[in-house]
Amino acid sequence: MKLIRTRLLLPLLAALFLTVGLTACGSSSQPAPTDTSADVVGIYRLQHITAAGLDLDADALSETMGTQISIQLEVKADGTFVMDSAMPELNRQETISGTWSQKDGAITFATDSEELPVTFSDGVLTLEQNDQSLVFEKT
Repeated sequence: MKLIRTRLLLPLLAALFLTVGLTACGSSSQPAPTDTSADVVGIYRLQHITAAGLDLDADALSETMGTQISIQLEVKADGTFVMDSAMPELNRQETISGTWSQKDGAITFATDSEELPVTFSDGVLTLEQNDQSLVFEKT
């Protein structure tokens, strides 16, 4: 059973870090967002992940993996964002930063290498790409 769980969850964990990595590789310069984007500014925690055919909330992911997994996203008023992911028991930590903008209601996170569209509704940010999604809730 443990081998089966490991075979299922290791790809999930890899997908998690791959998805987080989609917004990786530093920051680029963009103008700061307008005042109408103030609702987006704040600190968010990962609540839900869909990847590799699995659909788990953050607590179930940590419980299933047998290690605490923490992903926090800070969207700053200066037009930048920082995403910290950590698995302390495995000595794994990653910090990703970039810029974000909001134009005509559409939010985009950007790095030097790519842009990622983000949806925002009622304090929930969702990053989606290639049938994978990370859902963050404002704290």
